[in-house]
Formats: sequence, structure tokens, C-alpha cells
Amino acid sequence: MEVDRQWKMMQTEIERLRSCLSGVKERDFSEHSIYWGKKSQSVATAILNEFAQDGFRVIDPFLGSGSTIYGALNSQWNLDLIGTDVNEQPIHQAIFNLEHCEEKSISAASQLLKSFIDKNLGSYKYSDTKGREFVFQKARVNIVENMPVLQEIWLKDDESISAIDRNNPEFDNFEKQYRSKQASASWDIDLELPVNSRIAVKSGMKISNLYSPINFNILLELRELVATEPYLNGVLSSVLHLCKYTDKGSQSQFPFWYPKVDAYERNILDLIQKKHGAISRHVKSRRADSQVSQISSTYFLSQIPIQNLSSKFESKTFDLVITDPPYFDQVAYSEYLITWEFFTGSKVDLQNEIVESNRVDSNKNRERYLSDMTTGFKSLREVSKDNSLMFLYYKDARLGNIEAILRILAESGWKFKGQMHIDRRQFTYKQNASKRNTVEGDCLMVLEAQVSHEIPEPIKISPEDLVSRINELAHEYLAAHGASTLSTIYDNVLVPFLFSNGLLGKFKSPGDIVNILEEQFETSIETRKMHVRK
Repeated sequence: MEVDRQWKMMQTEIERLRSCLSGVKERDFSEHSIYWGKKSQSVATAILNEFAQDGFRVIDPFLGSGSTIYGALNSQWNLDLIGTDVNEQPIHQAIFNLEHCEEKSISAASQLLKSFIDKNLGSYKYSDTKGREFVFQKARVNIVENMPVLQEIWLKDDESISAIDRNNPEFDNFEKQYRSKQASASWDIDLELPVNSRIAVKSGMKISNLYSPINFNILLELRELVATEPYLNGVLSSVLHLCKYTDKGSQSQFPFWYPKVDAYERNILDLIQKKHGAISRHVKSRRADSQVSQISSTYFLSQIPIQNLSSKFESKTFDLVITDPPYFDQVAYSEYLITWEFFTGSKVDLQNEIVESNRVDSNKNRERYLSDMTTGFKSLREVSKDNSLMFLYYKDARLGNIEAILRILAESGWKFKGQMHIDRRQFTYKQNASKRNTVEGDCLMVLEAQVSHEIPEPIKISPEDLVSRINELAHEYLAAHGASTLSTIYDNVLVPFLFSNGLLGKFKSPGDIVNILEEQFETSIETRKMHVRK
């Protein structure tokens, strides 16, 4: 059948990737990256072991958490690695992991950190009515007119940590001390945040509103300290998201959102000290088990937007690309990193960020996002060798968005060769809340740099025959692989089949596919896996 020709070619070509990733187990180079959407370092290592060779120039133009660079350092080849990003924070975080997390830097920072903690510990000291001393650990508060109102406090003495709420006879005493400490905090530097309703930034909101007054004061002092101490700067960067008000489990990925009721604040000195200790143990462990490859790969890291690659590097110089681009409106990276810019000095580039954003006066709409992506991937194509491969993470529940991205890639000279689903152990809040038609895990696309490009034209097929073929493909996949999640079938079978036949635009969301499949298949609530209806 015409409908199967391109699809079957893709399945054959993706088998090499599937084979090299089978049995891959995650090993993290760094345990202290804060970046959103962190991808697998082990997947990068496996890809490079299979598709690269000595001397390959490898680039990740959306460096993010640095997984490509760390994974490449564990590959079997001597590689020339390039990592770029529109923002400075990913660059600084990678340099921190690769160059500053070594025992000499850790040892030198220990005394500085001890002196800082000794100087500021009084902000967290409390005493009960009998004169016994305690150290603040965390508090549950309500936020009223930008001030925290204590509801419960956790205090530590030499033996244990105690939770004191309003039913405890000592609560009023501790609440009075807490209120006095917060009221006495003051500062002469602040920052008004750019308004963006989608990420919870309202008009007039300042960066200080994200923190309790005591914690904001301590962060301002840390800001001065880390300006000249790269190691401590990296430590602060890795815990900064926990220094603000959070929900109970610190689960929100939105740096500017916090609950007004039952918000939690934490002891920043404790957060810094624990992270410093964890990094020290990690470095010693890594040295002991020789986790970092001894291959002599080189790396170059720089703040360069993908749109500018062709003006910074020679034409046709890169042999392979591994990257994870921004997904429409899912994460406003540069806006999120304004907090890091304020406290750690890592510069953000709001102008060149590729994103669909509601930020006031930004002009970052869908059309601008697609235009910037086209410019960026054309620039990447110019510096990539003909027939070189790109391994690109792209996951979106909206099929229209996937079609738009694949069309942009084709127009930019990147031919879609296929894709595969990669399982992830954890689910996001959204994925747990809407299990029926939310896609999960990662999806890895394979593309090839082409001299000319072709975008698949829609084949002629009746709606009834298309529904029948979708069900047949699902049956075939389940027969070969057993019960599988919607996302696995969606990524490994349906999206490649639909795009290769120019049919992806006929569907708007996974819900459209679910409606078709539910006629013949059912999904287990516990495992989220589909199987044939009995």
C-alpha cells in the first residue's frame, strides 16, 4: 500500500537507534543541575558510542542541563564538543560541574561558607520560655500583604526537630520572635519582574515577594559573596529554586508561583550547607569509581543563540547534533532565569529566546516562535555537514505542534528519519492529573542534514480507512511488544506513520487518537498500558 511505504522505511532506519538504547541505565554526572526538562546523559553516551567516531565535532545548541556534554565525556571517542545556549546560566552550571566541583575548590569554599553561616545564623535562632535555644528549619505560613503569617514552625535542638503549631503552648512565644525577625528585615535593592500572567507574574510584582524578608536579606548577602566565588555561586544556583516560598513538596516548576495559604519557607543556610556536603560526597564518589571518562575530549561552552551559529562557526563543520529545543509555550526559560541573573549574575537574553510567551510587550507569539525556530535550525543546518545526523528531543501532546515543528525542520534542510519513545520513571503533576490522554516520557527524533528537502504531501485515504489503519498499527504493535502506554504507541508508531503520509494535521491532540483506539482497546488505570478489549 502507498500508505505504508514511507512508514516502513522509517521503521527500518530507526532500528539502529532502538538497538543502541536498549538496556541503557541512567548514570548522572551531576546531581545538582536545576534546569527544567533534564534529559538522560546515558542516552547521549549510547548515541555517541553508536553514531560518532574519533574526532567528531558534536554540538548541542540548546545546552540546558548539559546532558549532552556530560554524556559525551563518558563516550568511547575523543570528541570536540560544543555547547551553546541563549542564556548564561546553563553555561555557568556546566562549567561549575566540569571545572569548579573539584576538591581544591570545595576545600577553599568550606571556610568561607562556615564564616558566612556563623555571621547569619542569628537570623534563624529561637529560644523557648525556659531559655533553651533552637535553630529554625522551616515554617508553614500564610502570605498576607506580602508578609508571612506563621501557622507552624519546625525547630531543631541538639537532639531532634520539633514541629510547633498553634496548639502548642510555646507557639505564641515563637510566633512573636518570628514576626519580629521578619519585620526587622530591610533592603535597598529589588527588582520588578516583567508581567506575564501565564507564569504567575502580576503587575507590580517584585523579586522580593518570592521570599520571606529574612530569606531575601540573606540571599542579598549571598549575592555579594558569590560574585567572586565561582564554586559558591554554583552551589547557590543549584538550591535557589528552594529558597523561595514553595508548596509542601516543592513540586511546582513555576519559579514565580507560590501558594498564599500553607506556603513553606526554609532555612537557606541549611540548604546551602547540605548542598555543599552533597557535592563534596559526590565528587569523592565520582573519583573513587572513575565515573568520568578518561577519553581526551575537548569542550567549548558559550552563550550563543542558535540563530547566530552560522555567524560564529564555519560552514559545514559539525558531524552530529544532540539537542532538546524549547517547546512552544511550555517553559519560559529566560524569564524563569531572571531570578538567577539577579542573585548569581548569569545573564539572560529575553530578546533572542525562542518561546511563545504572554510577557507584556514581548511580541513572542506563536508566529514569532515558528519564525525564530526556522531561523535557528537553518543556521544549525549551515554549520552542519551534509548527511550529518541530529538527535532531537521533542514531546508535545498537541499533534498540530508536532506537525509544525517537523515542517520547520524539513524547510530548514533536516529530513525526518523516524523517532522512538523513551520511558521516564517519574510523571509530572499534569500527567498524573489527566492520565487518559496526556503523553509522558521522552521522544527522540532522528533527522538528517539534506541538500534539498521534501515535505510529505497528504495521501488520498478515506476517513474510514485511516481509522482502520490506525487500529491495525496499534494491534500490530501490541502483538509484537505486549501491553504498552498510549505514549509508546503514539511516539513509536502513529506519529511517524501519520507524518510520513502527510496526515498528521488531521488530528489536533492525543484525545483524537484515544477516541479511535478506545473502540478496540482499553487502558489499565494502574499501569496506563493499553491492551485489546476482551
